[in-house]
Amino acid sequence: ELEHYFKDYLENAVTELNQDLGEDKYTYDSLIAALKLNYDGYSFDRRCRHHVYNPWSILNFLKKPQEGFLPYWLDTGGAKPSLLVNYLNTFIDKKVKKTELVDYLNLEFVKRTNTAALSPTLTDIEDENFPFFAILYQAGYFTIKKTEPDFLFVGLPNQEVKKAFAELVIEKLTNKDAIAVNDVYKDKISAALNNKDYTALKEEFNKILNEFSYESVVSFKEYAFRDVYKVMLQILGYNTYTEYQTALGRSDLCFEDEDRLYICEFKVIGKADSVKDKLEEAKAQIKEKRYGIRLTDKEVITLAIVIVNENASDKQKPMREVAAVKQVN
Repeated sequence: ELEHYFKDYLENAVTELNQDLGEDKYTYDSLIAALKLNYDGYSFDRRCRHHVYNPWSILNFLKKPQEGFLPYWLDTGGAKPSLLVNYLNTFIDKKVKKTELVDYLNLEFVKRTNTAALSPTLTDIEDENFPFFAILYQAGYFTIKKTEPDFLFVGLPNQEVKKAFAELVIEKLTNKDAIAVNDVYKDKISAALNNKDYTALKEEFNKILNEFSYESVVSFKEYAFRDVYKVMLQILGYNTYTEYQTALGRSDLCFEDEDRLYICEFKVIGKADSVKDKLEEAKAQIKEKRYGIRLTDKEVITLAIVIVNENASDKQKPMREVAAVKQVN
């Protein structure tokens, strides 16, 4: 229906975007793909046969396409319903683990459930068994992704909602909102990447790690550190992907801007004296799996990252740091 009723607007959007970028980056088909990625994916029927766009976001995009694919849902106030915020304020770390919030921040993540579990009565919210994912579904963060007999699978519908949820997660993990995060890190990380100054990038990554309390990271596994950086980079405006599938394996983290695609392999160790060995292991894996070979016009940069997560005897001062960030040629 979008293409049937708004084809002229869509063709105009292609022209406006390419004029603003100064290059013919978008075709009609690639624009449709970008709209699907950012604003589509909502499904409410039991068999998950039909998907719909966020109408508010589509209308705003078509009105000002030259501004790009902005997260218009955030501007409506609907991204932070009081029910969800109050639930997190009350039950964070009691019924909802902070690491669980990070797990949900993946467009490929799905939670298996059923119709009854998605629609409990709101008077049950104080019950310790009230499912967190049901609130996410009712608040518009989760949608039906696929179905099986007797089961539904719910998760984030698109990039716009992913960004909104990322901001909420960061606030709960660091007590800073997205504006504060951008003010502190955006320019410095952008400069480090543009200058290929990976010593400076390591320093900024360490500052990010120190934003989180000991309680937030004490039980972190390798994937959790990876996902923390995914969330922060998402907040800073990068497109992010975890466990991106390649022909020979899955890279830990990918993020990209307009010009470059960064592919990262993380290694987490318990003692600082094995940093060199783990760095070499990460480099070898990147080369063996050929992570740097991608069908893209962007410059591809592969990075090996080693994190030390050693629990100190003093629980208030655990040793956790990004010990190495190296480009792999």
